[in-house]
Amino acid sequence: MARDTAPDTPIHPLDLATPDADGQGHATRWYSLLTGLSIALACIVILAHAYLLPAGRWHADEYAISVQTARDGFPGLVGRIMSWSPRPIAELISYVYFRVSNTFERPLITPFLACLWLISLAGIALSAWIARDRRPAGLALLWFALALLVAKPGEMFFWPMATAAYLPCWAALAAATILQRGTNRLSQVALSIALLVAAFCSEVGAVTVLAYIGLLLAFRILRGKFFQGAAPLILPALGAVSVCLIVLTHRVQADHEIMDPSSGLAGHWAPSVIAAFPGFFSQIYSIAGIPALIALAVKLALLVSLPPVVRPNRAQSDDTWEGLIWVFALVFGAFVSIALAYHQFGTLCCERHDTLRADMVFLAIAAASCLFGAAFWLPRKIVLIIAIVVLMAFRAGPLVSDWHARSDIIAVRHANWRSGLGQGSTMTLQVGSPGQIIASDALPTGQFQSRSNVSPGSIPWYAWGIMTRFGKTNLTIAPAPQ
Repeated sequence: MARDTAPDTPIHPLDLATPDADGQGHATRWYSLLTGLSIALACIVILAHAYLLPAGRWHADEYAISVQTARDGFPGLVGRIMSWSPRPIAELISYVYFRVSNTFERPLITPFLACLWLISLAGIALSAWIARDRRPAGLALLWFALALLVAKPGEMFFWPMATAAYLPCWAALAAATILQRGTNRLSQVALSIALLVAAFCSEVGAVTVLAYIGLLLAFRILRGKFFQGAAPLILPALGAVSVCLIVLTHRVQADHEIMDPSSGLAGHWAPSVIAAFPGFFSQIYSIAGIPALIALAVKLALLVSLPPVVRPNRAQSDDTWEGLIWVFALVFGAFVSIALAYHQFGTLCCERHDTLRADMVFLAIAAASCLFGAAFWLPRKIVLIIAIVVLMAFRAGPLVSDWHARSDIIAVRHANWRSGLGQGSTMTLQVGSPGQIIASDALPTGQFQSRSNVSPGSIPWYAWGIMTRFGKTNLTIAPAPQ
């Protein structure tokens, strides 16, 4: 499999007849200009969203889990991983975060989210460099920007608990999308690491990894090449199997997570799988907040215009089939997440799951686009830029709205922490206005009194977690003043 050499030889035989030297230089300049423009647009998108990082919010989970972290320490972390939340990497990230947050008595939302954004970008860029892409940083910026645009970033990018799990999972899947096209040994080792990270960050990542490895090994057995590249896949396969087994034995049996018992889906596999198909097909062609036909046109544009990571060798049909196996694994993982939501909750939950599914579909599109090679690069570059501009146009209004609300959201958070850290047994926690791009603040309002700092008792767990985090016995949750 040869590497993509489009910047050196931008005229592909399918584009034009053999050019003269002047034509070659002219085409190279156009290639550089359009590539630079697409990367510049990606940078604008990322910076526009990064401006909202200080407006990230804690939900109820952070308060309760910060208490658990302080009380139970590392043994509590191991207990969560081996039962309720088999996400070793995501849970370790959260554990370190809450240890630091508890030490400084600050939520530290901005530095935490910024670190995860930068690490995700760096991981994708490193994977592209290992796979010998000519513009690894540019590829990482482009994919990250599109991940922000093709779904509401919301919880996955601006809520610490969700970001700790779902952003590294998506970044690892993005890295695997790149690395599974590579042929050198380092690419195979890096692919193994990326798959393991995806499996250890989210159950959806584990399902995707398991589907990919299972189908890949089955395909290689049929081709008589079972031992070819199988060794690096052993560790991520075992990791994915362990995650799935813990979920099946410790999580899906619980009935207290049911949100819509009237649907009749919770706890029933066959109806949940059947009910998942409409939502799955909608996820394939739609983009939240964009009319269906325009969304479909944008996704088709991305399919034919995204630059190939590594140009496939069309003489090797196995390479094409293995690429398609990865595409299938990504969309299968997205489908299973819908079926699992219906089985576990009786309805689709939650925004972070929807964002991860949408971004996995985007990765499937990016993986499929690699199969087109580098033909017709000039019109494809133009189509890509148009697709980015269309997405930016639809997101501009929500972005500006959240920019205007940014200072108020920060002020509400500061007021909440002043109230929590203040003297006395009473505190008030204000609920800020919902965001169109950032995560919404959805705590129910009311007045609560805690009788124990050991267990919630009869009061809601979220109210108990907030009071216990700050050592209070009386809590008022109220809308923030407008």
